[in-house]
Amino acid sequence: MGFDEDEVYRWLCQVAAATRDCVMEIILKDIRTCNGTNRNLVKFIELARRAFDKA
Repeated sequence: MGFDEDEVYRWLCQVAAATRDCVMEIILKDIRTCNGTNRNLVKFIELARRAFDKA
């Protein structure tokens, strides 16, 4: 199981749209979401910012 940027971004966009008028906080409880690498963690943060800025 790898880090699928497209899938993560689509999910983040769905969450951003569903919580548009709400205060939102994302907590990664399981670092495996980012396949255990710092580079993917940084990419996750970038994708989240882009998704929520777009919403």
